[in-house]
Amino acid sequence: MAIPYLEAMQCLNLVAPQRLADALRIADARVGLKSLQEGCDSRLKEVVFSVPDDQFHWFRLVLRKMAERYERQKSDAPVLPQLEFAAPHDTLNR
Repeated sequence: MAIPYLEAMQCLNLVAPQRLADALRIADARVGLKSLQEGCDSRLKEVVFSVPDDQFHWFRLVLRKMAERYERQKSDAPVLPQLEFAAPHDTLNR
């Protein structure tokens, strides 16, 4: 028995987390919500357009949720001080 949405899941697995927002813009263009920008990544475009039509609604929905979660996690990540901007050790002990 075939797994439902298998091809869509395989396509989602090809998209790197930092490219989810770009893939979502391409998916929105595929359904006509946005225009496809020139210069967009042709490989990413190929992945998005390879999702079968009957699985695309699910793909786009999951892609949107993944992109939102990635952006939320990215903005919640703690900012660690960089060494060149950190205070000298003896300054902290005063």
